[in-house]
Amino acid sequence: MDYFNISLIALSILTFYLFFIVPQKKEKMMEKKFFDGLKKGSKIVLKNGLCGKFLHFESDNVVIEVSSGIKLEFLKEVIYVSKSIEMSKDVVKE
Repeated sequence: MDYFNISLIALSILTFYLFFIVPQKKEKMMEKKFFDGLKKGSKIVLKNGLCGKFLHFESDNVVIEVSSGIKLEFLKEVIYVSKSIEMSKDVVKE
């Protein structure tokens, strides 16, 4: 094998790492930081557009209050983490 082929393989691995692995790690870190910062009453937006206030976690589920006395339970995965705080300030009014 000559050096060109080795460098081509190394470049392919580096490209894969930079475009797939690094963004996923960053997203997971941001998601963990978001969930760690959730407090009762925090405003959140779900991926389907539903807005509400965070109440508590139940194992892998999250309970939110969408209106006075109306509580809904969803999987954590349906919470829109990216820019959720900024969006919910505009959408959910106290």
